[in-house]
Amino acid sequence: MGPEDVDFLGRYLDYHPELKSSIRTQPPTVWFQDRWKRIKEVRLLKTGIEFRIRGGGHLRFFPEKERTAVRERFRTPFLNLLQSRFPHWKILKILTGTDRNRHQTAALLRLHLWDGRHHLAAVAIYPGETVELTDRVLSSAILWWDHLRRKGCVDRILIFIPECWTTRLLSSFPRLELPLICYEYQLEEKSGRDYRPKSRLKKIYPRSVKSSQLGRPYVIFPYRENVPVLLHQIKQEHPLLHLSFRHGRWELSFRGLRIAWHDNNRDQCFFNLADPCLLTASTLADFEEHLEQVSKVRCFPPTEPKHPYYRLAQERWLESLIVSDHSIFNADFVDVVYSQVPTYLDGERKVLDLLTATKGGRLAVLELKVDKDLDLIFQALDYWERVWHHLKQGDFQRAGYFPKIPLSRESPLLYLISPLFEFHRVMPVLKKYLKEEIELKCVGINSDWKRELTILRKFEF
Repeated sequence: MGPEDVDFLGRYLDYHPELKSSIRTQPPTVWFQDRWKRIKEVRLLKTGIEFRIRGGGHLRFFPEKERTAVRERFRTPFLNLLQSRFPHWKILKILTGTDRNRHQTAALLRLHLWDGRHHLAAVAIYPGETVELTDRVLSSAILWWDHLRRKGCVDRILIFIPECWTTRLLSSFPRLELPLICYEYQLEEKSGRDYRPKSRLKKIYPRSVKSSQLGRPYVIFPYRENVPVLLHQIKQEHPLLHLSFRHGRWELSFRGLRIAWHDNNRDQCFFNLADPCLLTASTLADFEEHLEQVSKVRCFPPTEPKHPYYRLAQERWLESLIVSDHSIFNADFVDVVYSQVPTYLDGERKVLDLLTATKGGRLAVLELKVDKDLDLIFQALDYWERVWHHLKQGDFQRAGYFPKIPLSRESPLLYLISPLFEFHRVMPVLKKYLKEEIELKCVGINSDWKRELTILRKFEF
């Protein structure tokens, strides 16, 4: 790709922000077959955008307004594929579109099938959907299964996914207490506007033990003990600032908003997110002015509720309050707590909200949400899965985390922390299909937590 192509791609993403989770411009890469892969060529189509991948393969994305038409054109060929692959199956019910009462997304085709002996619940992910829907797919599939299960008429659940979705879902399947079978379908282009499934389905779950092993996860950034001198000096002068190691670098924040940070590559410090400036002894006066402006706006009750300094990084604001005294959630927690720990698993980078341990050395993952989120439980499960793999491999202590704390080999604890009335009402339904090894604890806090953080209720499903 040339500079003109990269510039075009950047402008296209500005008009279609929903694709930013699947496409990057620096360097130009796209999420394809469970990896970020370099883009060889980009081509604008009448209905979307197409990428040619280095090493072979191509992928299309459709803007939101085009997806409905894509889904409609895909539906009949897919049903024909099912009938040809499983001729004895009968389709008893087909549901499409968004179903808010049952919390179903339009990105899934829902089916009720009969194979002559068993009733089957089935969901199929349409092509061209962004990978950020992974957690929603799990939630919707389980809720569809539970809906039919309560009628007492299903024995198995089937999930049909495009070929580029494999690992993101497969890593979660073993933690579900479900009679689940997953098939992968490949796509072939029949015309300039259509994506049709090929005449074959590949069973990819359950798999053999050997082929079920994921690539070894590891902590992508080691913990750096040496705090930059300038940041340490500023922290000493401003006790209200929080100095933490996040995203693999040291930074100063005020109520969760990053104020100053250290760039490991250039070995320099910077401040001001809106217009980064070099932080040196000669620019400390400018930094003090910036800090004063932020502290006047980022307060509760707010003086300027629409100001970016108040509205940005709400979850990090909550995180800063929890880090200051995380023992209120469990008196057995050690003093050490890490925020935004970066991890890598099978080519995908993610960061954990908070990670700590009990005095007995058992790790605890703390996942935070300030708004209602149907997918919270599976987002947290993804982080829990990563921590569990890291623990078994001994990655944390090799990378400098939890020094002098012998970590237990027990599975990590998982805490969901959110305003009490923001916990989604279907979470108990989703939780009952998780295996017992996942010890999930919920903590409901007050809705005006910015004034003062208070625990209203601790509960388990």
